[in-house]
Amino acid sequence: MGNKHLQTLKGNDGQSALEYILLLMVVVSLSMTVFKSDAFKNFMGPDSVYFETLRKRFEYTYRYGSPPITGTEEGDSNAYSSRHDSYYNSTRGQTRFFTPAEPYP
Repeated sequence: MGNKHLQTLKGNDGQSALEYILLLMVVVSLSMTVFKSDAFKNFMGPDSVYFETLRKRFEYTYRYGSPPITGTEEGDSNAYSSRHDSYYNSTRGQTRFFTPAEPYP
């Protein structure tokens, strides 16, 4: 029995399986090298610059209803300001909200 399995491994029948296994080992080792590198962790890790930028952009867009203008103080900062771009039209000096014509009793 053992001799039959040894002949199968020595023949051409197992060559393609062995090549796929070796190729899989190469791909796994290369991916582990990339994923464990410091450059990858700085870009995609838990404290990465990429996700910090995305978080700030999502928070600003959620709060103000429009994406931040990059290069401006408001786009770079996530601090609260009393002016909301989606609510206040600076050219007309009015908001898009309306109030009743007469005050409530």
